[in-house]
Formats: sequence, C-alpha cells, structure tokens
Amino acid sequence: MANQSHYAKLPTAAVSRRGPQQCLSSYGNFSNFLDVFRLPMFSNPRIRKYCVKLVLICVLCTVLITSFCSEILNLRNPGIYLNRLVATSNKRNTRTYQLTTQFKLDLLKGDLTMLENSGNAHNESNKEERRLPSCIIFGVSKCGTRAVLEYLKLHPDIVAPNVEINYFNNKSLQARGLSWYLQQMPYSRPGQITAEKSPDYFQHHECAKMIYGCNRDTKLLLLLRDPVVRLVSQYMQLVDKRPTLPAFEDWVINNRTREINMDIPSVAVSVYSRHLSHWLKVFPRRQFHIIESESLKKSPLQEMTQVERFLHLRPFYSSEDFYFNSSRGFYCVRMRATGKTKCMGKSKGREHIAVKKEVVEQLYRFYQPYNKELNDLLNMKFSWS
Repeated sequence: MANQSHYAKLPTAAVSRRGPQQCLSSYGNFSNFLDVFRLPMFSNPRIRKYCVKLVLICVLCTVLITSFCSEILNLRNPGIYLNRLVATSNKRNTRTYQLTTQFKLDLLKGDLTMLENSGNAHNESNKEERRLPSCIIFGVSKCGTRAVLEYLKLHPDIVAPNVEINYFNNKSLQARGLSWYLQQMPYSRPGQITAEKSPDYFQHHECAKMIYGCNRDTKLLLLLRDPVVRLVSQYMQLVDKRPTLPAFEDWVINNRTREINMDIPSVAVSVYSRHLSHWLKVFPRRQFHIIESESLKKSPLQEMTQVERFLHLRPFYSSEDFYFNSSRGFYCVRMRATGKTKCMGKSKGREHIAVKKEVVEQLYRFYQPYNKELNDLLNMKFSWS
C-alpha cells in the first residue's frame, strides 16, 4: 500500500516500465526528468549518494578538459591559429570569431581571407613572416612613445610599423578584419618581436580586452609623464594647429567655477590612474613596464636596458647608440652600421610657454589625489607625485 501511494505521486511515464530514457523523451522538460529520481531504486541513500558523487566527478572532469584544451589553443605565439579565426567569407555581414575563451571580436562587413599555414602571411623568398604584435607601446600624447619606438628599432630583435595603426580603438579599421591588421606589420624572423606604438589605446579602455584576446601574453610598455608638464606640452602642440585657441589659463580653468575644467579631453587624459585601473583589470601587473618620460629623456641608455630585460631581449644597447644634441636639448640615436644620426622631428622639444605660478600650483593640487592613486596601483613612486 505504501508503494502504491508512492507511485501515485509519479507521472504515468515514471510508473511505467519503459525506463528513465523513455520517461525523459515522453516528458521533455526538467521537472519531469527530476521525477525519475523519485523511483524506488533511488530511495536508497547509498545509491543516491553515489549518483551525486558521479555527477560531480563528471562535471569536474568536463571543466578540467575544457580548460586544458583552451590552454593548448591559447594564442601565446601571435599568428598561430589565425586560420581558425579569420575564415573566408563572401557575405558582407557581422560574424563573431572567438579569439580566446575570454574574448570575442566582431569582424564587420568584409571579405575575410583565410591566412595560409599557421595564420601568418609568408614571404617565401626569405622565409620571414608577418606576426601580430607581442609588445604594445602606449601611454598619453607627449609622453615619449615615439622616442621609445625609435630606440627599440635599433635593436636587431625588434621590428615595428613606422606609423600608429590605432586598430583597436577604430571600429572602421576593425571592420577590415584581423587579416588587414596583420598586413600592417613588417616581416620578422623567428625570435624577433613585433611591436606596435599607438598611444591612444591607453584612454580607450575597450582596447585592453581586445589586445588580451589576440594575445594574453602581450607585453605593455606604458609611458607616463608629469601630468602638468604634459598638459602644457600638448597645449603647445594644439596651438600650432589651432592658433585661435584661448590662452592656456582660460583653456584649462572653467570661467564660471574657476576650477580645473575636466571637460577638456587633454586635462582628463592626464588622470592616469582612472585609465590604468581598467587595464589592470585585464592584464596582470607583471606584464606592464612603466617608463617615466623624465627618466627616458635624461638617461635613455639606462631606461632601454631595463626595457631590454623586460622583453627578454639579448643585451645590445650601449652608449654608442645615443648622443646628446645640445641644440635640441635631448638625446638622439646613432646608427651603428652607417654611423648616421637621427633625431626626433621638429615637433619634439618645443619651448613651453610661461604659465602663471598660481595656475601651475592649482593644476598640481588638482592632480595630486590621482597621482597618489597611481602610486598605489603600481606600487611605485614617481618623481612628480
């Protein structure tokens, strides 16, 4: 009688002798499936205990196998597995490609070409290949990113485009696909590192996830400068292009509140901690190498030697590679092979305008709490903080 009352609570499919599979097929929803476990065979606590353990073991094995496979397919060497990511398409529509398990990139409107072999573009004549960057040089305008790029290119194990690609912060360029981005990279030999310089990535926070998606082992060279000095330097650059720009004091200070005007993009971008915090949510601290612009200007050899170690490059730099140009007021480079010298363009090293002392002090007070945040984020002390 007890058994009858038990069966009375079950759906007909569960009472029948067709078994759990037929029960599940007849009642195709989760609640009916759970009724299977109310059968008499599951009333034994030991059997139920073993079933639960078996399910947990299966789930754990699935997670471990998935993680292991993801690790194998991880793009540690940029370019490898791109043939699995950039597929031939004759349709002009939105397609999603999973670059890693952490990130999906939409490639919009394009006839995407399947990259050959391991996903690199090959130059059969010298066996060199185009590779995606494994080093990104970024920061903020007027912090010395161009100088670092020129210094890096002296090293025989570094190759880099001569222009800023700005792929990850430009949706129209992303629409051309990763194959287009790869074509912007110079050919490199095995063992060489491809670097890209695009300072604006720093303030476009979505770039962090995109770069991580392409290669989570990317090394990041971040250049930072005294925010007040940097702001004045950028103002001088803007005035060259827009002579009608207001005087510096009127430009940075809100006329109504007399406070520093955070609505000015050049003012806001110098709040380094707010931007860096987003990048540190994606990349671990160990993948950042911070270069203080003031130190780079005074001692390029010392700074580039540290960069060399950070990128695991063979020792190369020496005092022969740099010479001080007294007329320009900063160091230039000397090519070892030819002995020729090269300096930054005329836009570098502009003479700054004289800014009122009270305005300078107000700017330093404004940036002081953000500079402290930056020190805490990086666990380091800057000369201007």
